Amino acid sequence: MARKNTYPQNILLGEGEGLLFVTHKHGLFLILSLVPPLLLSLALIAAGLAVAIGLLGPLNWSLLFLFPLFLVFSLLWGVLAYAEWRNDVYLVTEHRIITVRKMFRFWEECQEMELTRIQDITLTVPGPVAAIVDYGHLLITTASSGQALRFASVPHPRQIKAAIFQQRENLLQRQAQDRLQERRAILERELGYGMASDKLPGSRS
Repeated sequence: MARKNTYPQNILLGEGEGLLFVTHKHGLFLILSLVPPLLLSLALIAAGLAVAIGLLGPLNWSLLFLFPLFLVFSLLWGVLAYAEWRNDVYLVTEHRIITVRKMFRFWEECQEMELTRIQDITLTVPGPVAAIVDYGHLLITTASSGQALRFASVPHPRQIKAAIFQQRENLLQRQAQDRLQERRAILERELGYGMASDKLPGSRS
């Protein structure tokens, strides 16, 4: 479902905040985006070989010179398609969910939401293909501000949804325990001070 140790370098984790997982869009979308430049590259290679051995008539040096240029173009197209897929990142930490959309160094959008503010996660599976290869959309909303984050076309959406809710529950339980321990410590200090003041000279019994 995710890689646990790779995330955008501009995402700063807070003190004691661990990264649970990182994911991108389903790999199917990467494959679909790479198919056109791959087919173009194969077609150019086949056409170049056909021209070189004379299957398409007399050798035309101008066309033979253009083939490498188009091949480089198709390779760059593939690199850009991969980078676009790679730069859409969805992260879940121990305290937050974060979405990052980036277009190289020209444009970037980063949104985040505290796990404790999450009220609902709506899961959408957009068709039979999505059900077969197991991808879907997650719309994560809060109760108060109306803020919403979207995990688009992520793999294993049910597992991601369950993991987010589980971590949210763990965090709420931990915060409740911390508040309980804090109140207990305050109460112990107050009781201890009262017992000590009873022993002071002149104190009433």
